[in-house]
Amino acid sequence: MDEGYREVGPDAVLAGHVVCAWSFTGVDPEPQSIAPDGCCELIVHWRAPYEEEGAEGSWRVQPPALFAGQLTRPLRLRAREPAGVVAVRFRPAGAASFLGAPLNAATDRRVALDDLHEPAAVAALVEAVRQAGDADARFVVVQDYVAQRLAAAARPPDPAV
Repeated sequence: MDEGYREVGPDAVLAGHVVCAWSFTGVDPEPQSIAPDGCCELIVHWRAPYEEEGAEGSWRVQPPALFAGQLTRPLRLRAREPAGVVAVRFRPAGAASFLGAPLNAATDRRVALDDLHEPAAVAALVEAVRQAGDADARFVVVQDYVAQRLAAAARPPDPAV
């Protein structure tokens, strides 16, 4: 079983759109503070999703698959159970194409992926990630999903970005 944090470079097809793919598997007993890094991410929980702390201090469970917009302030997360996450970290132009909308619509928000894409496709993505045998297989699943979405994007990325 893969344990801990792991990061890999993007597939060649995605290199202009994606910084990396990453995964975390294991126990995360303390709440984590995530610092703004200027990147948007596709995040898929293949185990129990994290909870995130709201502005008023209450905790809410994240959806199994989500688009995380750019942060302008730290985000606090906590695991309810052992974590299993795989994600794709986007370059700005790649994120806009994947989202299919201006990125400011997702700033400081985590948007359920099935609010952005076809729910059946998102459910298939989550199930494929859950069925994948290891981190390498999960990386293939999420990068293939991103490649399909980018290929179907009505709005190609602006090379100047």
